[in-house]
Amino acid sequence: MPDSKDFDFDVLTEDWNLYKLEDDTILKVKLVLLRVIQEGVDKFGNPKGGTLITMIVSPVPPSELRKLKKVDSIIDMKYETIKEGWNEYEVSDGFTLKLKPIISQIDRTEKFDPRGEPLYGVNVQATIKRTPKKV
Repeated sequence: MPDSKDFDFDVLTEDWNLYKLEDDTILKVKLVLLRVIQEGVDKFGNPKGGTLITMIVSPVPPSELRKLKKVDSIIDMKYETIKEGWNEYEVSDGFTLKLKPIISQIDRTEKFDPRGEPLYGVNVQATIKRTPKKV
């Protein structure tokens, strides 16, 4: 197993992405970079490694959805983007990393949390750009 190295990084931007679901719920999504790891270099001298990212997903449903109490099936939700952007990190290896969520599916489940708010299943992937730091 090759030696690995963790790099420090500074957060330049780390904002919420907002989506409006067809049931008027506002879905808040944030990607957070936790670690940047290098495990050697490829044949071209580019660093090999990876990132550790966590995703925070928080639905904010309208009050009338708390009154439903029971739903018989899962609903595939349509949505529109309200605000979507790149989170940006300056990494000590001389590069900048940008992260952006890509949502492929949102389902409103038949379950509710203890407050009576509907629970959603959200399939989110991270898109990552790596570019040299601007001098």
